[in-house]
Amino acid sequence: MSTVEIIALAFSLSLDCFAVSLALSASGYLNDRRAAFRISFHFGLFQSLMPIAGWSVGA
Repeated sequence: MSTVEIIALAFSLSLDCFAVSLALSASGYLNDRRAAFRISFHFGLFQSLMPIAGWSVGA
């Protein structure tokens, strides 16, 4: 993968995460600190595992 492809992948994943977090905030779901931590933890976990899983499947 080239650097441009990695940057494009990172940007698209961040936009996906941004859209979901914006929708959760607008719905009022993230008023609790525990809920905000759980959502941010799961976003970080899955956003870091998706490229690794794709890379391993593609290899």
